[in-house]
Amino acid sequence: MKWGLFGCGGLPGLAKQGWRSRSCSGGLIGVIFCLISCASTPDPALIALPRSEGGGIQTAKEFTARGTDGVLLVRRLTIPEYMMSRRVRFWTDNGYLAEWPDTYWAERIEIGMSREFVAILREQLPGWTICDATCLQGTPDVILKVDLLRLDVIRGQRRIEAIAQIQAATAQKDPLRAPKTNASHQTPLITVPISSDTAQGEAQALALVLQGLARAAATSAELAWVPAAAHP
Repeated sequence: MKWGLFGCGGLPGLAKQGWRSRSCSGGLIGVIFCLISCASTPDPALIALPRSEGGGIQTAKEFTARGTDGVLLVRRLTIPEYMMSRRVRFWTDNGYLAEWPDTYWAERIEIGMSREFVAILREQLPGWTICDATCLQGTPDVILKVDLLRLDVIRGQRRIEAIAQIQAATAQKDPLRAPKTNASHQTPLITVPISSDTAQGEAQALALVLQGLARAAATSAELAWVPAAAHP
């Protein structure tokens, strides 16, 4: 028994030719649609934080030559979890998190912010040896930890609001130094304007936030490194 038009092997010549024609036409339309959609999809934009002019990695030689003041170990900067994303995020006026379309951080934002924070600290404390992983000279004099409790990019109001907890702990390796440990304080609300309504404007404002944090953190580190004899 032959299946006629419904059997794969029993298709008449004209039916086979029509089926092939429709199949080729459908495939061609699919290819054209894919080419049009792919051509209209924009390339993703990669955003990086502006680099600090005085940044850089200290070598072992510099550790020895520049250690005129204290040795500062800087823990990695922590930021709120809602900002830990490769997508560049912001708050809407309705209190919702949104993302810039087709825009990504060039690296994990907490990594980039930590690196730039340390670079700015080196500008603020030029006589110090500053390390951000382990100190080659052994035990550091001061250990610095900064936690950003708030980091709100409010796009509609063109500003960033931030609050940080800064902790400077003194290592008790020198009896002439004040045995301060775990001295911490919370910064007042930091407000930085966003110059342009773009993802690049957000990155530039974040760099200004880091500058303010670095100034406050440098002051905390210097206070922790004051010799005990200088205290009343």
